[in-house]
Amino acid sequence: MNFVLPILIGWLVVDLATDWKLHKLLVLLTAVCWLVMDNFWMVKARGAKSVVVTHIPFWRKVWLVLRSYGFYYLPLSAVPVLGLKIIPEQIAWLGLAMCVVGISFAIWSRHTLAGNWNVSATGLGENQALIQSGPYAIVRHPIYSGMLLATLGTALTVGELRAFFNLAAMMSEGWTKLNQEEAILQKQFPGKYPDYQHRVKKLIPGIL
Repeated sequence: MNFVLPILIGWLVVDLATDWKLHKLLVLLTAVCWLVMDNFWMVKARGAKSVVVTHIPFWRKVWLVLRSYGFYYLPLSAVPVLGLKIIPEQIAWLGLAMCVVGISFAIWSRHTLAGNWNVSATGLGENQALIQSGPYAIVRHPIYSGMLLATLGTALTVGELRAFFNLAAMMSEGWTKLNQEEAILQKQFPGKYPDYQHRVKKLIPGIL
C-alpha cells in the first residue's frame, strides 16, 4: 500500500491550490517528510539481511495505513469530534520542525543499521551485530525516538483531535513492539546487551 501516501499528498496539493492557506502548506510539508522516509526505507530494505517475515492480514494493512497517514491527511476536519481543533495554527511551525528533526533522526538511525535491519521483529538475521554507535549511542531505539518525535510534530501541525488519536495509537503499538525487540536483543546478546541497557536509555536521552 505504498501508493496511499502519494495519493493523499496529491489530494493535499489540490486542496492547497484551490484554497491557499499557510497552515495547509505546513501540513502538506509534513506529508512530504513521511514520503521521504518511506522511500528511504524501501531503498534500504533491498540490502537488509534476510529474516522470516510474518504475513500481515489485509485488514491489518488497512489499519496501519489509516493509523500512519489517514488520520492526518484525509479530509476529516468536518467530522464531529475527529475534526475538533485543539492546537492553535501558530504552533504548526514548531510541529513541522519537530517532524523534520524526527524523520531525519530516524533516517540517520536506519542508515547506521545498514544491513542489520530486521523488518519482522520476530527474530534476528544471520550474523546480526549489536550497533552501539551514532544515534545508538544516544538512545537504544533511535528509530522509534525519531518516529515518535515526527508523529508528535505532525499531530501538532494538523492540530485536530484526530491527529492525537493517531499519536496515542502509534505510542501504544510502538511501545509494545519496542519491548518485543528488547527481549529478542537480550536473548541474542546476553553478554553485551545488559551493559548497553545500563549505559543508554531506551527512547529519550537521560530520561526514558
